[in-house]
Amino acid sequence: MRRLIADKYKEWEAEALARFNQLKANEEELNRIFIEIYGLQDELTPEVEDKDVTVRKADLQREIKSLISYAVGCMFGRYSVDKDGLCYAGGAFSEQWVVISGQFFKREVVEYYVGKQLSGACGLAEVDGSCGENLHLSEESAKRGIVFTFGSDEEGGGVDSFQYRRGTTAKLYEGIREISVDSKGLQCGITDTAYDLCSPEILDAISSGSGDALVGRGWKDADSVDWKTIHCSLTTNHFSVDSNNIIPICDDEYFDDDIVGYFVRWVKATYGEETLEQNLRFVADALGGKGTSREVIRSYFLNGFYADHLKIYQKRPIYWLFSSGKKNGFKALIYMHRYQPDLLARMRTDYVHEQQERYRTQLQALEDASQTANPSERVKLSKQITKLKDQAFEILQYEEKIHHLADQMIDIDLDDGVKVNYAKFQDVLEKIK
Repeated sequence: MRRLIADKYKEWEAEALARFNQLKANEEELNRIFIEIYGLQDELTPEVEDKDVTVRKADLQREIKSLISYAVGCMFGRYSVDKDGLCYAGGAFSEQWVVISGQFFKREVVEYYVGKQLSGACGLAEVDGSCGENLHLSEESAKRGIVFTFGSDEEGGGVDSFQYRRGTTAKLYEGIREISVDSKGLQCGITDTAYDLCSPEILDAISSGSGDALVGRGWKDADSVDWKTIHCSLTTNHFSVDSNNIIPICDDEYFDDDIVGYFVRWVKATYGEETLEQNLRFVADALGGKGTSREVIRSYFLNGFYADHLKIYQKRPIYWLFSSGKKNGFKALIYMHRYQPDLLARMRTDYVHEQQERYRTQLQALEDASQTANPSERVKLSKQITKLKDQAFEILQYEEKIHHLADQMIDIDLDDGVKVNYAKFQDVLEKIK
């Protein structure tokens, strides 16, 4: 099914207009009643001007900016496309999100794919590593006597693999040995053949402990089955939130977790791959500006998003913009409620230093190219060199500021509010006028 943002907007536009007209009619009817009761027909009229109606009609640009703001919330885990309402606004992040192979997934999504979609083929999932707490699946699954164990990775930071255990003892179930999650989805076992873990044949094999159902389907025989590549999609159709609470906003796609790349993945996960380019074009046209859809969206994130965020939250932002200055040498968003004292140190080493190195490499390449360029090309290259030098100098100064604050390991208390906490980082954050 083709899913278009344009169609969703039309639905919302019709709904908003119906609400507007209904409320206006209600207010005018109330005016008529009071005018009649108090005999004010010669002094007042019941009509209400559109500007005085307390609900708004739809506005395309405003609604698209609101959609982008919601998408950013999904990037940070404040919201989720898999659950209505607010998902996280403080407290233990792992209570709402589970880490799998370095990616965060909504706990309900993991429960669905590892529990419901497997039709009761697994029981309880014990979460190790940084997640800590047990993840309880369906009661029916537990009765089947098979248990999923989320094993921690080598560094103990998050969940890297699953294991089946059959029965109530710790004896490893002699069937599916291991399930790991990668960019393709949920996989387990040892051959190169991919199988649907949700198929009836696989479920029967899992429940009975027999590999017979797989004979003739890529396996040599039931006795030699060592269950390698059974596949069940988890990561391909769901949007994973940012794992380190740092999303860079650059004038080019320098980082894998660049905010424009994240937004494109969010649109793809939410509305489908088939309509991706059409949806991005619709968003870009609503924002206005020249260039490709991604260029227009990038320009909005660089120059307009944070100002709009400040307006919405009345200068008490929940997303904070770390900015080196007007040259856009470095910018990155964080979510205030996920802040940790080591965040600035990670931002400095993983992003600021990386960006500095990229500027050095690009400058050297442009200066080398300028040596052999013709006059017209040399003028163009000279402008690019000047821009990069300005950005490199700006980020050099910024690195010193962020280094000073990172060494302090500053803590914040959400109960103090935005104004008090924001002031602790005023030298490295976007200024709020």
